[in-house]
Amino acid sequence: MNAMADKFFDSIKGKKVTFIGIGTSNLPLIKLFVEKGAKVTACDKKNFEDLGQNGIKAKEYGAELLLGENYLSEIDADIVFEVPAHLFIRMSFLHFVTRALFLHPKWKFSSTFARAGLLL
Repeated sequence: MNAMADKFFDSIKGKKVTFIGIGTSNLPLIKLFVEKGAKVTACDKKNFEDLGQNGIKAKEYGAELLLGENYLSEIDADIVFEVPAHLFIRMSFLHFVTRALFLHPKWKFSSTFARAGLLL
């Protein structure tokens, strides 16, 4: 990995990192962040059974799961990643999450795609 990525991953060791959405785009990042020493929480509105293999994989990778209707109510994180698909599916939800993340002093908001650029 390049020096910028190494520096980034050194900085997240022991940090609480939350991924909103347990789908195809976040699973590789969930695995990577756990491997790099972050305390990963993966959140999704679906219950464990409805997530199918994605829920099983996220749990196997070592992520704590927050699931169901109130999946956003218990987020306690240093860094939060949001699934890019939310931009197209629920603009009002994204507005709420973005506003909440920027207002919360502990959270640093970032899109998955922006952070993925550090991994190249």
